[in-house]
Amino acid sequence: MKHYVITRFSAGINTQPVLPTVRNAPSAEEWFQHRLTLFEEYTASSMVAQTAPFHWVLSVDPQTPRWVMNGLRSILKGVAHTVLPSDSYDHIPQVAWVADQVRRDGGDRVIMTRLDSDDGLHRDYLEAVQDIAKGFLGVIDLTRGIWLNHRTHIAQRVNKQGRPFVSLVEDCSKPLRGVFCAYHNRLAKKVGSVRRSDHAPPWLETFHEYNKASRARIDSGLPWSRLSGGFR
Repeated sequence: MKHYVITRFSAGINTQPVLPTVRNAPSAEEWFQHRLTLFEEYTASSMVAQTAPFHWVLSVDPQTPRWVMNGLRSILKGVAHTVLPSDSYDHIPQVAWVADQVRRDGGDRVIMTRLDSDDGLHRDYLEAVQDIAKGFLGVIDLTRGIWLNHRTHIAQRVNKQGRPFVSLVEDCSKPLRGVFCAYHNRLAKKVGSVRRSDHAPPWLETFHEYNKASRARIDSGLPWSRLSGGFR
């Protein structure tokens, strides 16, 4: 059973205005540099550390600047990955690519896990998903997580359902829908079959000044250095 992690790095940057709701929004260059820093510090470092095999599929807008692409390629060295050009914010290119791999490689089931380009996964996270996926078709939702304030490096342990780290196990003999076929907090309802665990390894969700979707306030907690060991 193959396992693919799906990440949109800069897909659709020309159709989704950069941070339209953020006051004093950064320039495109500042945004990209900030995103590369987060990606390297949290996302890529946690993926390099994974204890289970996987293939990382990233979508990148074709008009992403060359210096950003060079930085991305450098960060991704040592990780099995594929970078797909995509000028759309939907999931179609990734699913089409995975479907093509499934037809080529065979197999009865496939796992897709979503991961945003400023977040991370505990090094045992994908292994836990693969264990839960045995003999199952549907959504896997590991609910233990860590919320991190990137500016202060204060972290909180949380337990939340339907965060943007869900996985979807599908039957390879049928057309694949893909883990982005619904918003992460609606995927279980759309698919109808779900397995949840509140004792599996945690995910990491970062909150920072350039993330317009971040609404949580993290005023107290533990220093990130106390919790970061499992993510690298």
